[in-house]
Amino acid sequence: MTATVSLDPSGDPSGRSDLQNLLNAISAIPQDGATIIMTAGDWYLPAGQVVIALPAPVWIFGYGAIVHAVGGGSGDLIRMYNPVSNGSASSPVYGGGVLGLVLDGSKAGAGSTGLHIGDMEGARIDVQVQHFNGAGSIGCHIDNTLWWTEKMTGQVYAYDNTANVVFDVTGTGSAVTNSFGYCDFLIRARANAGQDGVVLQGGAYVYNGSLRIRGNFGPAASTPSAACLRLTGTAAHGVDQGDYSHLYAVNLDVQVESDGTGTGYPYTIYINNASNIIDLCTGILNFQAGSSQWTASNQYGASQYGTGVVSFTGIILGDSSLASVSGGPVVAAPLLYGQAYESSGDLAFSAGDFFAIGLTGSITIAPAGFANTPSGPQRKTILISQPASGGTYNYTVTWPHPSSGSNSAPKILWAGGSAPTMSTGQGATDLYELTTLDGATWVGRAVQNVS
Repeated sequence: MTATVSLDPSGDPSGRSDLQNLLNAISAIPQDGATIIMTAGDWYLPAGQVVIALPAPVWIFGYGAIVHAVGGGSGDLIRMYNPVSNGSASSPVYGGGVLGLVLDGSKAGAGSTGLHIGDMEGARIDVQVQHFNGAGSIGCHIDNTLWWTEKMTGQVYAYDNTANVVFDVTGTGSAVTNSFGYCDFLIRARANAGQDGVVLQGGAYVYNGSLRIRGNFGPAASTPSAACLRLTGTAAHGVDQGDYSHLYAVNLDVQVESDGTGTGYPYTIYINNASNIIDLCTGILNFQAGSSQWTASNQYGASQYGTGVVSFTGIILGDSSLASVSGGPVVAAPLLYGQAYESSGDLAFSAGDFFAIGLTGSITIAPAGFANTPSGPQRKTILISQPASGGTYNYTVTWPHPSSGSNSAPKILWAGGSAPTMSTGQGATDLYELTTLDGATWVGRAVQNVS
């Protein structure tokens, strides 16, 4: 049977008393694991001292406990990992984690970390990490140093950390892998100027799971340096040596906004190398909440298929560059319905794929309706009808046809070189379908006077 121990904070701001009590509890953990309850209140711990490395599930609960890093030193405020391979028969029980703690780095030094965890299966985390804002500091460091981290679930509220949440591979042994498979994470970030939201580095491979990022970024710095999501680096050692950090087959949901004013708004997604890719992911990428202003994704190597954001199916808002990989299947997922504006013909193409217009006057399909659509393959279907009553049934529809097309001012091509004339008569209805490969040149066809 696993042991449970409940500890109270000492109130000693030097950290000596709380550290000794916690180390005593850790040293007494039996081989089948334990639960350590840190009761509510202010705890004081020096960084780099609390290490839990046991091949058994250890849980730390601390709802209402605020743990302050003291002494100005560097290192991890809390470190937890499994020192025995997750594939080993000597480590048959998975699990463990840290739940409910607030980890505060206001008095920590450079290069410090709130929670450093990894080399585990089935673990859970639910923490708030804040003010680890010195050079090289990290709020929550999810790291493979010996084996892999898989099937972890967690949510992190990360506030004012140099790098708020980092997935990493820092191990040097031959058995270390870059796998972060089958994990589900919710990251709520409040990042200040120059602070990254979520970083994949060291070859971290996040796949077959989910990554959700919510929150606020800013105010803006003078030059863009930070990113909501950053992919960088390769695995330096282990069985996956040389592999690039990347996301694969992940439900990737990002709903964020950038606050403040300036000229160096954070990047939406920063991709350091052409091989740091996002591939076969689905979800919503929404960077346009509030009065958001962002620096568009740098799309490293975006002119080449197979680089940067390779394959993403979903809704992309607030950064049209994320759909600009030439030849790459970066698409906006179809919606059931889209809003049409009868008075101007300004179809909100970025908000849907199926539209209906009941004519109340002659209209021009305005180019502005195309401005935020992806620069990639897509199809739009438009049902247009003359009035069913009122005496006027011959309103016209004009389609854009500039000499050359662009994403914001597209060119629509029709069979025979001319757009069809809208059918007339009471309730007359035409169906138009527009198809494109690049968002700039569309091919239209019409099924007219349906009844």
